[in-house]
Amino acid sequence: MNELVINENLLKIIPGKIEFPEYEKLKKNADDLAEGLKSVKVTPETLKTSKKLLAQVNKQIDKVERFRKDAKKEINKPYDELKVKTDSILKSITNATQIIKKQERELEEAQRQHKKDDINALYLQRLNLYPNFPFKFNDFLSAQSNVLNKSVSMNKTEELMAAWFDTKQKDIDVIKKMDDAEEILAQYIMFPDSVTEAISTVQKKKEYLQKAAEATKKTETPDYNNDITKAKKPVTFVIYDTGEASKVRSYMNANKIEYKEI
Repeated sequence: MNELVINENLLKIIPGKIEFPEYEKLKKNADDLAEGLKSVKVTPETLKTSKKLLAQVNKQIDKVERFRKDAKKEINKPYDELKVKTDSILKSITNATQIIKKQERELEEAQRQHKKDDINALYLQRLNLYPNFPFKFNDFLSAQSNVLNKSVSMNKTEELMAAWFDTKQKDIDVIKKMDDAEEILAQYIMFPDSVTEAISTVQKKKEYLQKAAEATKKTETPDYNNDITKAKKPVTFVIYDTGEASKVRSYMNANKIEYKEI
């Protein structure tokens, strides 16, 4: 395979030089102008004149700036041309290296997938030792994602898997003895990171349900009229005179007093 031969004397650099023969003269002229500007007093009467003066000075400043920028552009031309050439060289090489990198990524991904399949086979073998084990292969990978790395051997992976199975089974056995075992286990299966977290979540859920039940209870409105009716006790009067009885009846009716004749 050919190599890129780069000699130390690959480039011949001739330092650029910009001559400025009028510098001293122009500098003195600028200093004199600056002193003159400092002595200007702006008044309502001279405001218009001072604005014109500043406009003229700004034009001169812009002219100096334009000279400087043009000089920079000229002196940078050799470098800009060099950059175009080196970019062309690097692009050619970079395009070729990207082809190799793509192949490397594809090969490493294939190796990673092959290892994942081997680990899954180990998982299925060990799963036979744990009847009704509720957790999935992806749960193990989430807990031990490093097993897919090249640096972790299959023997080490098998050790980690055995420990993970034992820990999960012990957690399940502990949960089965608890109150609300089904709810806690369901929560733990969905989020198998922590038994404590599963218990806490279920307890909080029960508290919220209890509060919701209390909040939705129908409040009975007191029936004050019924209470008053129930509180009434009958009082018996015996009137022997028919005339007097008629008067009492009229009085009771006029005042809307409940009564019963026996």
